[in-house]
Amino acid sequence: MEFQKIFTKRYYRLSKKGNQLLKTEINEKDLSRAKLAFLIGITESYLDHLVRNDRNFREDQLQKILPFLSPNFSSNYLFPQNTIHGKFITLPKRSSSELMQIVGYFLGDGNLQKRSLRFKDTSKEVLKVYRGLIKKVFNVKGRIVPQKETIAYLLEINSFYLKNWLKENVVSRKKEFLEEIRQLSKKEMTAFLRGIFDAEGSVNLTSRQVNLRLTDEKIVRACQDLLLRLGITTSFCKINTRNQNWKDCYCSYFSNRASSGKFRNMVGFSSREKSKKLELLASRINKKKIN
Repeated sequence: MEFQKIFTKRYYRLSKKGNQLLKTEINEKDLSRAKLAFLIGITESYLDHLVRNDRNFREDQLQKILPFLSPNFSSNYLFPQNTIHGKFITLPKRSSSELMQIVGYFLGDGNLQKRSLRFKDTSKEVLKVYRGLIKKVFNVKGRIVPQKETIAYLLEINSFYLKNWLKENVVSRKKEFLEEIRQLSKKEMTAFLRGIFDAEGSVNLTSRQVNLRLTDEKIVRACQDLLLRLGITTSFCKINTRNQNWKDCYCSYFSNRASSGKFRNMVGFSSREKSKKLELLASRINKKKIN
């Protein structure tokens, strides 16, 4: 799966060797600073800063300059910098298992703020997993704080660009996205399912079922389809709410031995508590079959 590119302010520092090479190539052009700056599409003052190497340089400006330099000038001379003007965030162009697990968790439990992304969960352990995944995939740090007067925790990612990336690639085109996930590789498919089951999945030992419940029917239906592609058959139901302030809920669930075993081996949970329940459920189903 491919994703739209989102503009970000990313900055680099030019190494001393790279700066010397830049000066040499500018001199070899045999053009005035003003003429060269005009041809590149930057101001003469910005070109002067490059020659002096006295600041960090923005990625979109460097992309204008690099085509005018010889192949001898490589990206090895540029070092990513975090500044007050912009963090060096990575926004993936293609899907990966780690990214799809994050997106699955986001669709289940995440919400976008004006300049940030938030997840709420009763399990601090699970939030730590996703904080680590987000740092690995997007190179953005998050913080986990307790929610006042609740037993839940909040994972907050303060990144305007990550928020925009999710909005443009997932939220604003959810229908298309849910169609495209059906074409994912098996590894990415199972990672997406793990993310969404981490958020809204549960194991009910009384009814001997693994459940996925959301207020968005399209997401539940899409997950049913993905599970079926993995050989996991599920049932579907709608749960009508009695509270007029709440939305109706849609549920996908399974309880048979084969599906439970495949889910445990291929998808599973990040939560140790849910994983233990899944193991206990599998043992109960096996015992029931033997009897």
